[in-house]
Amino acid sequence: MRIRHSSTYTFGTVVLMVLIFGLTGPVAAEPLPRPSVDIDDLPEDGWELVAYLNGDPDSDDPNDWPTLFKFHTDEDGGHTVKAECTQPLTPIPDIGTDFHREGEYLISNKPGEQNKFRIIEEIEPPKPKLKSFSVDCDCATPGAQSDEISIRVKAKDEDGDGFKGADVRIFIGDDQVASGKTNSSGNFNHTQAARNLIGSVIRVEVENLDPKTVEITEALFEPCTGRCDSLSGAYDPASDSISLTVKGAQPGWDAVIRDVTMGGSTSVCSGKLDGNGELSCTKALSQGQWGLFKFTAQVGGSAGPTCQVEVDTPAPVKLVLHKDCTPHGKNSDDMIFWGEMLDQNDQRFTKPLTLTINLPNGEQMTRELVNGAFGEIPFEDAKDYIGKEVEFFWAGGGHASFEIKRSIFDPCQKPEPTPTPTQPPPPGFGRDPKAPPVALARYRATPTPYDQGVSSMTIVPYEMSLRSGAVVLVALLVTVVVAAIWRRF
Repeated sequence: MRIRHSSTYTFGTVVLMVLIFGLTGPVAAEPLPRPSVDIDDLPEDGWELVAYLNGDPDSDDPNDWPTLFKFHTDEDGGHTVKAECTQPLTPIPDIGTDFHREGEYLISNKPGEQNKFRIIEEIEPPKPKLKSFSVDCDCATPGAQSDEISIRVKAKDEDGDGFKGADVRIFIGDDQVASGKTNSSGNFNHTQAARNLIGSVIRVEVENLDPKTVEITEALFEPCTGRCDSLSGAYDPASDSISLTVKGAQPGWDAVIRDVTMGGSTSVCSGKLDGNGELSCTKALSQGQWGLFKFTAQVGGSAGPTCQVEVDTPAPVKLVLHKDCTPHGKNSDDMIFWGEMLDQNDQRFTKPLTLTINLPNGEQMTRELVNGAFGEIPFEDAKDYIGKEVEFFWAGGGHASFEIKRSIFDPCQKPEPTPTPTQPPPPGFGRDPKAPPVALARYRATPTPYDQGVSSMTIVPYEMSLRSGAVVLVALLVTVVVAAIWRRF
């Protein structure tokens, strides 16, 4: 029974093996499907492994490694395909490894590797071919001062979309100044300093297409050429400030106004030119600031054009001094002086100001001007310093002086006594030295009766006596003449 049992067991085993291996026979491998892409339309060179489509390349188990891969080439407009591994358990290549096509297989270009991948399908159709390109050229930084131009090349395919990877070459005259490939949007840009190349011609070549040319002109730089047309300024006495306005081009450009009065450069204001091409601001003057101010404006940054203006504000330029002795009418050696400060327009300078005064006796004092003036200052015994000067100093280098002169003290002398005038004589009293001599009065005694015992005397003026004598003489002459005539007859 044991033998039978053993024989039966052995027979069953043989029968089972025959059924499994003998009756079934070898199984023929199913043929791989043909790729869905027309292999002959794919370029042979320039292929690159760009992605793993499944699996884990870092797995420790080779059975988990990727079996599907993505390859791409830029040749003939660009192609992307999916391929499968034909060598299981063979180390997979790194992303970026270069391949070439042999029939329907992609073979690694890396020496020592036999990685072989069968192309299954094209997963991205080829892009349209390069058809045309355009060239734009203008200044590099519109709105700011610049000597550079921007050359922009746009390559386009048959559909009018950007063409990636087109070879670009740029020449100015005979010199090649740039080269490269268009990016994924079909663009290639180059910046070139060219303000000193006005009149030259830019030539752009894109692969085998007809080249294009652009002339470098002044107009090309206009958007990058600022102008500072004018800078104006005016002083406002009410606010003691200076208003400033710069006018230029272009609107929206950066502009700055600086105070350069003392040789430095202090910003007053900055901003952008408005729609009228202007920027305005105000500089408030602080105490102690006066006189001529200088300003500069610049448009378009540190390399932009500038313009200047000077603004004259009231300054303490003239100290008008007055002096006198005191008191008048008495002998005095003392003096007083006072004064007022005027500006360059002969108007009162009313800003706060301190005067330093040096007297010739060595004394020094200070006075604050009130509304541009200072009151009387006494100087005792000033007459002792005739010929010496009183000096005045103020901020900003101001200086004035006056000389102490003898004439200042003339009003301060005690006058000499004046004789009291006598009363004029009555009419007829005295005589004019030019008048003819005046006859003296004669005295004639007239006898009076004896019994009066007194003789009276009549005073006959000399003139009356002379006239009476003349009358008597004339009468005698007449008598003599009459007598002579009478005797003749």
